[in-house]
Amino acid sequence: MKTLTNLAVAVCIGLSAYANASAVNNTFEPMNTSVKNTERHIALDLAVIKSTADIYKLDVAESPLSLLSSDTRNRFIDSLVFNERGLAGFSYIGLEAELTPSQIYKLLGYFGAQHLASVMTNARTETSTDILILNQQPPYQPLRGKEITPMGPPGDHKGYACSERATCRESAGAICMSSC
Repeated sequence: MKTLTNLAVAVCIGLSAYANASAVNNTFEPMNTSVKNTERHIALDLAVIKSTADIYKLDVAESPLSLLSSDTRNRFIDSLVFNERGLAGFSYIGLEAELTPSQIYKLLGYFGAQHLASVMTNARTETSTDILILNQQPPYQPLRGKEITPMGPPGDHKGYACSERATCRESAGAICMSSC
């Protein structure tokens, strides 16, 4: 009974903290938005591949890149855009054509961008994990117009490519990440 009481108190404290945070920020967004931003920051910081040079240090045969055909792998690598924060954008067309969402998740994990696997809606599904990945809330914001300037997370933009620092331009089959 004491455990149940402690749990009830913890829930009340948590709800109270959420209400106070929402009132201070004058917003009513779920608190998990900041958790997702923290997770993305950690993922980028811990990424194995943070630059083009890192790709060439990688043993491709031992990485998810080996799952791609040679032509698709080369096109994917050529599409990668890096900046001082790591991966800023890439083309996903080849990933959707050849990989499952689980395989895409593993591959993008090397770049700290695994959260973007959920937008690969044309990838074939083979497992329940693939379905779980695709059912995550999209981590990008659909945009209108020819040019946008991302304002930070969750600012990953499907259908746009990172063309220069803090500038995404419309480009089918590309994702411009908040790190652009």
